[in-house]
Amino acid sequence: MPLEGFNRRATARYHLGHFEESLEDISTVLEMEPRHFGALSGRGLVQAKQKDYTAACDSFAAALDVH
Repeated sequence: MPLEGFNRRATARYHLGHFEESLEDISTVLEMEPRHFGALSGRGLVQAKQKDYTAACDSFAAALDVH
């Protein structure tokens, strides 16, 4: 599956509340492209939903470094 396929599936899984599966797809995207803004910010959103606020802040900071 191409990079954007994983990213879109991660988004769909996030909206379905399947946060662990979303993180798996996000990890795949970031393995292919470590500076993928959507994956970094999406990872922050998932981590915030999971109440892992420290990790979420780190992910958002990484996204800001890209943008």
